[in-house]
Amino acid sequence: MHADTKRREYEELTDPRLFDAWAGVLGWLYDETRFGEGWTSGRLSWFTKRAKALAGKENWATGKIFEDASPGKAAVWMRAGGGKDLIRHIRNGIAHGEYTVTKREDGLWIFIRDYGRDKKPAAQIRLPLEYIVRLHKTYKDMERGWV
Repeated sequence: MHADTKRREYEELTDPRLFDAWAGVLGWLYDETRFGEGWTSGRLSWFTKRAKALAGKENWATGKIFEDASPGKAAVWMRAGGGKDLIRHIRNGIAHGEYTVTKREDGLWIFIRDYGRDKKPAAQIRLPLEYIVRLHKTYKDMERGWV
């Protein structure tokens, strides 16, 4: 890759205007009280269904690592869990530096790994960054009672 092209991609990934857009999302990811007392099991189940629908149910698996997780295709693998766990894995992967962000023709994508206390993979996630923004919006809409 030519140095100028690489520099432009780096500049796009570090554009200060992106920081404002991500501030609310990152604040939400790191908020330990985000699924407080109003989040009943039914509400959490609905949030999980929305999270799966946003990612594409066929791209979501628990219990085993994806065999066909080609680059450019969304993939969510977790040992176990639902939408609430997905948020925790995203937060952990970012907090522990177990992520990479790449620019593709269709936007920015993030690849995240999270490990359990046993040091074995607990989650492996590849999604467009826009997915996290949309998931945050879904959460906020649910908090407001709009869905």
